[in-house]
Amino acid sequence: MSLNLKSVVVGIESPLFGFLIGGISTAIYEFFMKRKALFSKPRNFLTILVIISNISGMFLLILIGLNSIWASVIMLILCSLYMVYKDKDLKGDMFWSSITLTFIIIVLYSIWFWIYPDAYQKFWIVNNLSGLKIGRIPIEEVVWFFSAGLFIGILYEFWKNVRTYRKLA
Repeated sequence: MSLNLKSVVVGIESPLFGFLIGGISTAIYEFFMKRKALFSKPRNFLTILVIISNISGMFLLILIGLNSIWASVIMLILCSLYMVYKDKDLKGDMFWSSITLTFIIIVLYSIWFWIYPDAYQKFWIVNNLSGLKIGRIPIEEVVWFFSAGLFIGILYEFWKNVRTYRKLA
């Protein structure tokens, strides 16, 4: 079962993959830095506004003709910058989440391309890509995962209004 949106095919694996990346991005900072977030009063309305802005802005950019991955990257970065503007304490989390997620993805894609060398031609719409690669990985993928790490890595903490982190033993 899949849905075709202007040359973008969305199947069941897309939301599952999204939840996987979301879970990793959200937990990665606390896991590697051995910290536990301490929360304050949640920002329910503001968080919903950020998510709606991200999604609607992405669709608007796609409608005016921008490639979907770049539309997504632009909105993820803009919304991430807004959240850090509202809460400067999220800078470290945003930085480390994006760097770590990007590193993990580069390693996983490198393994995948080593096992399945034809994956690039088989799974990407090559005409929509710039042709720039890191190893065999399209630069669009690397940039998207970096920006997803920026946004998703701090979204939960932004919503829950993290005030500080407690060091774990």
